[in-house]
Amino acid sequence: MIIVAIDDSGDPGFKFTRGSSQYFCIAAVYFETKEDVAKMIEVINGLRKKFHLKSGQEFKFHKASMKTRKMFLEEINRYKFRAEISIVDKAKLGRWENIVHPKDFYNGIIASTLARIDVGADKMTIRIDGVRGKSHFKDTKSFLRKSLRVGTVGPISIIDSKSDSLIQLADMVASAAAFDAKNRKDKMLELIKKHIEVITK
Repeated sequence: MIIVAIDDSGDPGFKFTRGSSQYFCIAAVYFETKEDVAKMIEVINGLRKKFHLKSGQEFKFHKASMKTRKMFLEEINRYKFRAEISIVDKAKLGRWENIVHPKDFYNGIIASTLARIDVGADKMTIRIDGVRGKSHFKDTKSFLRKSLRVGTVGPISIIDSKSDSLIQLADMVASAAAFDAKNRKDKMLELIKKHIEVITK
């Protein structure tokens, strides 16, 4: 069973004059064994102690210092995981706000990102950050089951990032991708490049 944690950075809207982000990034961080998952959770818990955070305190890229961001990525780089990342420059797609609903755009990017994972004979157990709410998640779950190759999708769950280290990991990776898209220096994904496949649209 492939265990996948998904989070995003930016927003899927196209109303740039009303504050929509230029970039929308999805990170699907995945593991091939439960042992690799357990080790990564252990590593992230250890990082909490290193940064003197409370047990269970959430890692959030946008709240973290540059030092914390780099140390987090450097530490996870030592352990087994893979990540499929999609970076979309929405400004290059034209004025889509009256053509594509943000929810449909979001679902399409997640599906195309997950489709790149080579599951072989396995299935994916998919964990998605629940910040967008249960109604949105229900649509996403249905879309993924219809869109992805038959036999590749196992359980799909909505997860509160505050209590889940894997979703926090996905947040750090997705947000690092967004950071890189917006900045010419301090390329965060370079720190974990051996683990990732990045598609820019």
